[in-house]
Amino acid sequence: MKVLIIAEKSSVAKKMAQALCRNAKYYQGYVEDDTYVITQCVGHLLTLKMPQEINEKYKSWNFDNLPFVFEKIPLQVSPKVKDQYNTVKSLLQRDDISEVVNACDPDREGELIFRNIYYTSRPKCKKITRMWIETTGSKNALIEAYNNRKDGDLYIPLYKAALARQYADYHIGLNSTRGMTSKLSDGKSVLSVGRVQTPTLNIIVNIENQIKNFVSKPFWKIVSHTDEEIDGDYIDKSLTDNRFVDKSVCQSVIDKTGTGVATITDVLVTTRQDEPRLLYNLSDLQVDMNRRYKYSAQTVLDACQSLYERHSLTTYPRTSENKISPELAAKSQMIVKGLPSIFNSQKACINDKKYVLNSKVVAKKDSIGAHEALTPVPEPNIDDSKISALSDVELNVYRAIVERFLAAFYPNAIFEKQEITFERNGSTFKNKIENLIVPGHYEAYSNFKGKETTEFLKFKKNDLVHINELEMVEGATQPPSRLTEGALLKIMTNPSKFVTDKEEKKILEETDGLGTEATRASIIEELKKREYIAMDKDKIYPTEKGIHLIEIIPSDEIKSVSLTAKFEKKLSLIADAKYDKDIFMQEIHETERKFIEVLRTIKSNYKFDSNSNSKKSSSLCKCPVCGNEIVEGKFGWFCSNKECKCKLNYEAYSYYGHKKLNATQAKELFTSKKTKKTVALISQKTNKSYQAYLVYNYVSDEQYPNKCTIEFESKK
Repeated sequence: MKVLIIAEKSSVAKKMAQALCRNAKYYQGYVEDDTYVITQCVGHLLTLKMPQEINEKYKSWNFDNLPFVFEKIPLQVSPKVKDQYNTVKSLLQRDDISEVVNACDPDREGELIFRNIYYTSRPKCKKITRMWIETTGSKNALIEAYNNRKDGDLYIPLYKAALARQYADYHIGLNSTRGMTSKLSDGKSVLSVGRVQTPTLNIIVNIENQIKNFVSKPFWKIVSHTDEEIDGDYIDKSLTDNRFVDKSVCQSVIDKTGTGVATITDVLVTTRQDEPRLLYNLSDLQVDMNRRYKYSAQTVLDACQSLYERHSLTTYPRTSENKISPELAAKSQMIVKGLPSIFNSQKACINDKKYVLNSKVVAKKDSIGAHEALTPVPEPNIDDSKISALSDVELNVYRAIVERFLAAFYPNAIFEKQEITFERNGSTFKNKIENLIVPGHYEAYSNFKGKETTEFLKFKKNDLVHINELEMVEGATQPPSRLTEGALLKIMTNPSKFVTDKEEKKILEETDGLGTEATRASIIEELKKREYIAMDKDKIYPTEKGIHLIEIIPSDEIKSVSLTAKFEKKLSLIADAKYDKDIFMQEIHETERKFIEVLRTIKSNYKFDSNSNSKKSSSLCKCPVCGNEIVEGKFGWFCSNKECKCKLNYEAYSYYGHKKLNATQAKELFTSKKTKKTVALISQKTNKSYQAYLVYNYVSDEQYPNKCTIEFESKK
């Protein structure tokens, strides 16, 4: 009798065969020796049938047929993998198989992939066991995972949670999308609505509305300058951020204080310790890689998947944990010693100083979730040739994972801060200097540039200084920034600030938020694909199409972050056998029924405009690049020729402190490349106002051809 092992992907099946098989024979779609038969699913071999494939009446998107409710949804073979499906099915039906091992990815979806093929194949063998593969890095790791396999019945609740998630997304997504499209679309576009996709888009649109409706307000601050070259910011606890909202009040404080002798009332030197950060989970890594390299969430996920599957250099990537188990922690020194030579300096430092792993990155026994934090694999000696085989993106991601792990061995970094407070005529000023005096864990990172310190000022209490100037610094409040992908991922992980109800906030803080580590990248990509969002360099903005969709969805519940968070919470409870799947599905069906009923009551003749990504407008001027018309859109002016990249956003000069372009300025820039008059700008560094011309140039052979700069008025 033989053991049949079913992996999710061919790369894992191949490594399983190398680890377990002796004198293996290779066949189409599987490997076999005297003890084992090893095959793979190639992802989802089976998919849910669409409504029209279940019942012909759903062929047309008729609103009166909604909502549909299927207690059980039939599965069908994906055409592209039909041959592999038949291979796996035939292996499951063999008489000589005594045990079937689920070696699919160690997550909810991996359980679903395996159970779907198992339950539809009518297998002869009824014994199921489960391997939990955290790393494919070595034969020993795979053999250990195989030897530690558990009874498959223990994972039935996980399968039920996966099935509930699949059925919920199917019913909410298809009912809502068909309902919105048949009721409100112009007939040319599908209005896609999803359990996670729509709340995510709603967040992006809400932020855009905040930017659009933001009214900038001026403020003033006071900075003192002394003969002793010590500057001090005016401080007053009654003010917000020490800002005056009334210029005359600010001036009155300056007049009252006056220049002259001031007394130092306090010189305080303190130290603070900065601990190493916890290890990476997938979202944290995606956020960091977006900040450092502008990589998209999907790019980072793809790199992590490759590092895990193809190169066997890191552990399973789709994890929400930022700690590791005591068992893996016990192998931490082996991990360090086995790292390739590009990390020799950090390895030597750890070994020479006899650093040990920080206990804060080690979870208490049995408190770890389904997966551990992202780490390098515990392999005795990683061949340097593996590093040379990595792409630039893979190398950057791998280096980040390794260095975050190495940093957990280093001691705390220590900062020393000096605060000098001085007063004159009842006005208080403070000067702050902070230096990194012990680098600690920062030395584990290759991008650490060393200590840069500013010499502390040599003053003591009751010393006198002479204020020679009190400068009034003018500034203005700024609207919220558009999100980068990294910032959006952070919000999706914890979107609690987008709800006001305390109980809902608590739920959001306890759950994974919007989506999971495995799905967030694909949600963002789906929003791009459907043209609901777009990118301006590294910033996300909603298109007119996306804004209109959110505006016309008649249910706040479908758009809310709390709905999907509650669902994720219940899915987690189902996986822990603490909630009933059937009750959960009843709640899903009720939510969808309510949504369709709301849609049914809409009497408006308004129809969604499939061409709403461009606001129809009269021509501003001729395009300086191709000669077509320049027209106004949601975010500024652009060429009506879709092939031409010539454009000017309203906020094109925000870097220089310019609030918003008007039509006159835009026309001057397109036609003359320069405004006729200087405009008022605000320095980002000093908050001081100044005057300059706005300048525009189009450089055709560059990735970002629209160049927006300034030019100062020449002095005669």
